[in-house]
Amino acid sequence: MLLVISGLLLLLFAYWIRVRTRTNRLLREKNVVIEKALSENKMLVKEVHHRVKNNLQIVASLIGLQGRFTNDKGVHDAVISIKTRVQAMSLLHQQLYQNEDLRSISIKSYFEDLCESLTSTYSTHVQNIVISAEIESIYLDLDQVVTLGVIVNELIANSIKHAFVNKEKGNIRLSIKSASDMVLCEVRDNGVGIPFTHLPEKSSSMGMQLISSFMNKLNAEINIDNANGTVINFTFRKQHQNA
Repeated sequence: MLLVISGLLLLLFAYWIRVRTRTNRLLREKNVVIEKALSENKMLVKEVHHRVKNNLQIVASLIGLQGRFTNDKGVHDAVISIKTRVQAMSLLHQQLYQNEDLRSISIKSYFEDLCESLTSTYSTHVQNIVISAEIESIYLDLDQVVTLGVIVNELIANSIKHAFVNKEKGNIRLSIKSASDMVLCEVRDNGVGIPFTHLPEKSSSMGMQLISSFMNKLNAEINIDNANGTVINFTFRKQHQNA
């Protein structure tokens, strides 16, 4: 009787081993299929960002070309402003195409490239203006990077266009740092000084409207000092990614 029971137990154990082996093999096969699908989807998303970047660059080039055919300074300035905004979005999609994590992005290279792009676009304005950037390697949620990019683009563009009237030389400095779960951003110039110390609630300038709106989107705390040039610094809390 004991031999029969032992035999049955051995058969059950062998059957369990077979079932477990087969289950593990099926799981491995399913994991391979899932990983392949995820990899393909990731490549497709990256390709979308690449194509969007290329299309935005074409749009920016067309806008810039159109601006050459007007003698109206107001129209020309508006065209250039639109071009810088399109270029800022193009640079962001370029970073997303190069980035492994599509949910967040390192801001360092993006904002360094943005400063170079603004220098190139406003080349006739910045012959005697030095734009420098001190950016920490901070990873931010994509929505926050888009919002911050719009703000920084407008602040630096405003400094280039308005801060150095009747001045031979100028400096613009962008600084973005991290402190715990907060981001500290500052745009500083040694120009003539902005004529207010608080963001206006209403403004005829589209740039100022964008700055005010996107500052609210970040729930940023803002401080403006115009005693010696213009210093605009603001802080906001990092948005954490869901796991």
